[in-house]
Amino acid sequence: MKSHILFETCKEIYRQENEEKAKTCEDFNLFSILNRERDEAHTHSPFIYELLNPQGKHHQGDRFLALFFEKVLDKRYSEYRVTGLTREESFTIDGEKRRADFMISGIKQNREKFCFPIEMKIDAGEQRDQIERYYNKARDKTGASGEAIVYFLTLDGRKATTAGSDAQYTPISFEEHIYITGWLPA
Repeated sequence: MKSHILFETCKEIYRQENEEKAKTCEDFNLFSILNRERDEAHTHSPFIYELLNPQGKHHQGDRFLALFFEKVLDKRYSEYRVTGLTREESFTIDGEKRRADFMISGIKQNREKFCFPIEMKIDAGEQRDQIERYYNKARDKTGASGEAIVYFLTLDGRKATTAGSDAQYTPISFEEHIYITGWLPA
């Protein structure tokens, strides 16, 4: 008799979990279905860039960019005027060619410049002094009084190992900042 009650209780829990999953689609991942969940350069990077681009084919203007500022970067989008958004921006530092996955730059309401390089790492390791170099590049673009922060986007939000002591950077994650915060509206 007790096993029947246990079975019915488990069955009800399973039913409730499936109802919740149907509401949230938590198990649905388009990248996994296409077997591209680890393809940073050819899948994640162009997809995120297309959404951030106000002239993107989504025809939503700066809606996704504004949500990205608010939900992922934790910045008030209304205080920033984005004048530059690039993907795989090439630059030379100390004689070496580098490419930031994304570079968002512009002018704040207080007329200070800002520059936010975003470096995405899914499986690749960091290059020597990578975060520090990207921070220095951002600082070159903003000047001493501007806002320069490197965002280090990983699956789990791990800390960078190449930040150096002066580099201002913020770890962000696909898990928490891209998915859980609701950056992409349903």
